[in-house]
Amino acid sequence: MQRGQYPEAAEVAVEYVEAVRRRSVDGDLVVRGLSLLGDISAARGSLEEAEALHRTTLEMEERVLGEHNIELAPTIVKLGSVLASQERRGEADVLFRRCSDIISSKY
Repeated sequence: MQRGQYPEAAEVAVEYVEAVRRRSVDGDLVVRGLSLLGDISAARGSLEEAEALHRTTLEMEERVLGEHNIELAPTIVKLGSVLASQERRGEADVLFRRCSDIISSKY
């Protein structure tokens, strides 16, 4: 991905997620794989796909961690950034405020 080889990176990430799901391995590994796919999709300019992947990642993380866990911050920021890139600034601002509130409550 860092070399701009997005199709290849996406292929590897998809294989990873599918392998983890087939083996019923730790859900955290699935979440990381989906997040990586979201990053790749965003880098390729596939913003709707990136949004869906980051939303799925966030939903999975919220189920496991709760809605106010600081570990949600990176995913919230990624989703907010994708929405901002889609000119959906109002929705992005809500997410950025949420992230700020979560971080402020922990420090």
